[in-house]
Amino acid sequence: MRDNKGRFVPGAPGRPVGAANKVTREVREILKGIVETEAAALPDLLAKMQPTERIDVLIRLLPFVLLQLRAIDVEVTTPNIASTMTEREIVETARKILESRQDS
Repeated sequence: MRDNKGRFVPGAPGRPVGAANKVTREVREILKGIVETEAAALPDLLAKMQPTERIDVLIRLLPFVLLQLRAIDVEVTTPNIASTMTEREIVETARKILESRQDS
């Protein structure tokens, strides 16, 4: 069932969010078969190439095999709650933190 804007009404049957439709699944399966066939022939193709061509192909394929790491900037700000706590509260909080880490 859809609303007046054509969107599915919550609780109504339909494809789950993020689920591929039938055509997308079929195209992916076809492409997967092509890639598997070509991957099997890759060693022979690489052996026939000039060294510079072979290195170029390998460099282009590496991102599909290796994880790409990216640097991220993280800024952590925490309120200075210790300044409002008593010494006893600070010691108790530290003890709880240490105990929770030992349990993990």
